[in-house]
Amino acid sequence: MAHRPYANSGLPSVTQVLSLLSAPGLSWGAARETAKYAVHHLDQWETLRPEDAVDTLYRHHRGVWDHRAMLGTALHQINAEWCQGHTVRVVDVIQELRAGSRLWRQKAETDIYRDLLPMADGLARVWDRLQPVTLSWEQCVRYQHPELAYVGTTDWRAVLDGEPFLLDLKTTGNTKLGANKYWDQWRLQLAAYRYCTEAVIYEGLEEMGTIELPDVAGCVIVHLYGDGEFQVDGIQAGPAEHEVFLALRKAYAWRQKAEKTPGTDAPVIVGSVA
Repeated sequence: MAHRPYANSGLPSVTQVLSLLSAPGLSWGAARETAKYAVHHLDQWETLRPEDAVDTLYRHHRGVWDHRAMLGTALHQINAEWCQGHTVRVVDVIQELRAGSRLWRQKAETDIYRDLLPMADGLARVWDRLQPVTLSWEQCVRYQHPELAYVGTTDWRAVLDGEPFLLDLKTTGNTKLGANKYWDQWRLQLAAYRYCTEAVIYEGLEEMGTIELPDVAGCVIVHLYGDGEFQVDGIQAGPAEHEVFLALRKAYAWRQKAEKTPGTDAPVIVGSVA
């Protein structure tokens, strides 16, 4: 996966700031994936040394997560191509991404296609339902502030029913409609993007200039499920959410410094107490 051009800007991304929030569902999901793998591969454990078996189970869910992340990357790439009016073959997207992903090179192309195609079909039906008029896609944005600046990438700006909206694509392997919603984080994420002060134009990794960002009427989550179903939801991402995000941004800055020092006003104690 390509690095964002602003990776070395010195500013945190929206994703990095939001990482301060816990996502309890992820730990339960990791435990479930590990348990499923252990149960369905009982024949392995008699032939592996205990330490190798532990290592295999420990790492398994990471591969599952990374595969799902790659599916999300593929869907974002498909959407960006459609935003430009291009015709897309799913198999071409898979082959391009496999070239840069060791994980996907180790998977059969047919297995990736099986997982990706239903969600790509769901995205096509989203386009058919919304009839969007695209304004921008995969746009680097920045919030300028002396102390609380941050950067990020918006998925999509489009006119829906005559009004401009900021849209964000979310994907899940779950097939239970309505599952895997993280409304609190999504509201803060979309507010952070919505109130960025400028879009940043890059040529490679070099910043070439900025443009003012237009206002939007609201924010929308497009949630694609593993079986091809989808949900499109308007989401509250206004000034109140942005204030909360900026508070997190302040906490992020404090943590970056605090984790490296006990503090300048901490008492100096030499030695240790037995």
